[in-house]
Amino acid sequence: MKNVFDVVIVGAGISGLAAARECSQNGLKVLVLEARDRLGGRIHTDRSKGFPVELGAGWLHDFVHNPVAAAAERFKLETLSFSTFLEDPDEHTIYGGDYNKLDPIQKKKFISYVNGFFETLAQENFTVDPAQFFTNFTDAHCLAQENKQFKQWLYRGLSCWMGTEFPNINSEVWATINEDARQVYVTNGYDHVIEELAKNLDIRLQSPVTQVKWNSSSGNVEVVAANQIFLASKIIISVPIGVLKRNKIEFIPPLPKTKKQAIDAIGLAVLNKAVLFFEECFWEKDQLTFHLLPSEHEEATFYVNHYPLLKQPVLVAFCGGELAKASEGWSEFQQKKSFTGPLQKIYQKKFKEPEKILTTAWFKDPYASCSYTYLPHGISSDMFLQLAKPVEDTLFFAGEATHPLRYASVHGAYESGLRAAAEVGRSL
Repeated sequence: MKNVFDVVIVGAGISGLAAARECSQNGLKVLVLEARDRLGGRIHTDRSKGFPVELGAGWLHDFVHNPVAAAAERFKLETLSFSTFLEDPDEHTIYGGDYNKLDPIQKKKFISYVNGFFETLAQENFTVDPAQFFTNFTDAHCLAQENKQFKQWLYRGLSCWMGTEFPNINSEVWATINEDARQVYVTNGYDHVIEELAKNLDIRLQSPVTQVKWNSSSGNVEVVAANQIFLASKIIISVPIGVLKRNKIEFIPPLPKTKKQAIDAIGLAVLNKAVLFFEECFWEKDQLTFHLLPSEHEEATFYVNHYPLLKQPVLVAFCGGELAKASEGWSEFQQKKSFTGPLQKIYQKKFKEPEKILTTAWFKDPYASCSYTYLPHGISSDMFLQLAKPVEDTLFFAGEATHPLRYASVHGAYESGLRAAAEVGRSL
């Protein structure tokens, strides 16, 4: 029969495609069903201006131990090392709440403040309440007015890094903040990875899965997508956990209670971008990032300069957590005020309006509902393992939210796809 397969894989993000590639190479008949009209999921490379700009994932983190980085030649990836301002302050510019560049003494104070936060964090035994820790540290270091702005920047900066506010994060995560995680930026497009993995696979786009009927005793899975029915022996669910949280897929019979507990427990992190395309640079071309100590709640505080990366006059503003969610409902006027307003105040007569602004809305996206996941305060990391565990040798799960150590990362998603494929292989 035409619609009978060994394995159906739901989702054509990197985890689903990695699983599909592995299963296919092992001789299985594989079908990938993807709800969108494109591949990649939360890897989304925009080439509307003739060069690659990442609306989703952009970096390779933990470069030394990253399997995607190790396969960079196979994936035809080109990368550049990307420092943080703590690693190389000279590659980053910091502006105060008055929109003037911090002088060397102020910049040194700011860097010392941020370093002090992470050094103090590293000394904790991870049992203290995150909200209390943040309050204790900032109260002890916020006597001067400038340090109050440091506190605001730190709170906003952490929400960009984690996709949620710091008090929401489980203290188990703190250890990872201080790990050596050399990172590089993908300069020629993350979509190269997706294209390589997708070669010669049977992939149906615009095919959102709405129902999965499974029967472990008979070894049959019936998948309903785009008004068609597909049959398989096994199924790999690789959709973002936000899709599962919002019950976009009906499982018959329902998923086990333990699986639902994991889905409910894991947090949805949101990081949104505003890509600002200009005719020419009016800013410092050689700086990797620009940071603004916030004077208004909704102003952007963090820009990545794409001129050193792509030799293009592009700035990308970031916002995370609750502000990122709020930004998805902003009017065009509010977006400009938040994302270009600070630049106008900093550069004044040099400032030029952008030719084009692209904004993301990962929380509202029906096929994502998040940018990645986080581990909430009071929740054990065992939830990631619980989500990953196969159900009765029939339902298998992949995606960054199923990786107990590397969730919230591209390479975690990639590894999870390989793991799910291996589980299917053993079961068959």
